[in-house]
Amino acid sequence: MRIHRGQSGTRPGNFWVGCLVVLALAIIALVIGGWFVMNNWRGWVAGPMQDVMNQAVAQAELPEEQRLAIETEIGGLMDRFRAGDLTMEEFGLIVEGVVEGPVLPAAIVLGFDKTYYAKNEALTDEQKAEARKQMSRFITGVTTEQIPQTKIDDAIAPISDPNGAVKVQAGNVNISIKDPKNTTPEELMQVIANMQAEADTAGIEDKEFTVNIADEFTRVIDDALGRESSLPPAPTPAAVPALPEGDGGEG
Repeated sequence: MRIHRGQSGTRPGNFWVGCLVVLALAIIALVIGGWFVMNNWRGWVAGPMQDVMNQAVAQAELPEEQRLAIETEIGGLMDRFRAGDLTMEEFGLIVEGVVEGPVLPAAIVLGFDKTYYAKNEALTDEQKAEARKQMSRFITGVTTEQIPQTKIDDAIAPISDPNGAVKVQAGNVNISIKDPKNTTPEELMQVIANMQAEADTAGIEDKEFTVNIADEFTRVIDDALGRESSLPPAPTPAAVPALPEGDGGEG
């Protein structure tokens, strides 16, 4: 996973990026420094990791309930790590699950809404509402694997820039996008139109969905550790009938 931000760049998905960078660096450092066998090494590593991850959570601007749920999960992981009940292999599986699974892409798209749409004074309230709805449909399709992660790159093509201020390479996501202040309302709404088209093609119900990143994070941990989940199965959004190929409606 590689992240690059220009000095004026924004932070889509900064919560997950912060967590993953800390986790990955800790694993790399411990592997390289395999000679480090002090009895308290787990506590020494876990403390700073938990602090940084909680700071990343606080910056993510998630709903309070989701923020607290994620902090609880992080605290539980770090407690197990300190006690020696969480192996480096399990730690790596959690990182892999976040990087390769749908959680990070979903968080990145949520970051788009906050940094490119919600605070954009050039967009009307109606446009922002439409963006929020279509992004939620798109994210729902990604998290339920009805929309491939690679479609994120396609959807945001109107604001892509090889020399963009924000670059994210993680799992199946490889994007480089303009700084928000260098985008136009037309470009931003074309991104939304692209996401709507993908959601329509996948048969995602035409409504605004509530995206719970905390639940998705918990599911990643459940899968990585093979633990029984306390969460209900992730719902599959109701499909809408797709038009037959070539059917342009009444002629």
